[in-house]
Amino acid sequence: MHTVLIDFDGTISRTDNPGHFAPPYPLGEPVPAMLETMKSLMVAGINVKLFTARAIEPEAIQALKDWTDRHGLGRLEATHQK
Repeated sequence: MHTVLIDFDGTISRTDNPGHFAPPYPLGEPVPAMLETMKSLMVAGINVKLFTARAIEPEAIQALKDWTDRHGLGRLEATHQK
């Protein structure tokens, strides 16, 4: 099975939300075209994961999973490691 890692901030989520670059670093709104791309990859049998520095913090992983689930992607795995 192939795996694709997709960056979170600025790729699948917008970074123009208020306070994005200041603690507590809120998660932005989704980029609809990227959500559709990710869904298409998943339908094709490709394993999709988030790649983000946010995943350094364990509590952020939960927030990321909640975000992806809320936007129709299921609870995707998130990592900060290559």
